[in-house]
Amino acid sequence: EFKQELTNRTDLGISTKNKYLTTARVFLKELNRQGGYPCRYNPEYKDL
Repeated sequence: EFKQELTNRTDLGISTKNKYLTTARVFLKELNRQGGYPCRYNPEYKDL
């Protein structure tokens, strides 16, 4: 859903969209590492 939302935004450049996606992945990975994410996060899952 987040990836699709970024795709639809025309006010952001590709570089900015990639940075947003990277930040979201790092955030979810860290939440999972600390046990704060309610389900298992798989970093190989590409559709955020």
